[in-house]
Amino acid sequence: MRRLNLISIMLMAGFILSHGTPAAAQGYRPATPTLSPWLNLYEKRGGPLDPYHQFVRPELRLRDTLRQHDLTNQRQGADVSALGSQVTQMEEDQRAPISPTGSASVFMSYSHYYYAQGAAGRGPHAAPQAKRAWSPKPARMRSVGRGF
Repeated sequence: MRRLNLISIMLMAGFILSHGTPAAAQGYRPATPTLSPWLNLYEKRGGPLDPYHQFVRPELRLRDTLRQHDLTNQRQGADVSALGSQVTQMEEDQRAPISPTGSASVFMSYSHYYYAQGAAGRGPHAAPQAKRAWSPKPARMRSVGRGF
């Protein structure tokens, strides 16, 4: 019975230790590579090129390209964040109530053109219209069979 309890305790301890969270040192990634690409200068592999052109120079170019891509990604991330904040600001502006501007108007209202006593369109600053002089009404023209 003791042996069974001891085995079960050891199994549980092994399970807990194997599925625990990783230690902080396991997630460490240095900002720069820890080994120099110049160490590959002494590589003794055969090939048509010398070790510098075969190992060192491609590694240096790769690191430079990755650095440039990282900077581009950071710039694009900053641009996307700026656009996101602009969109958020625009959405907040659309939610805000719009205050009325100007004056009230009515569709097809010509009251400001023609004088009428108590007209709705006449304001206190409107100038009175001049009275027209009398003119005879023009005679109506008759169309006699011309199809007009």
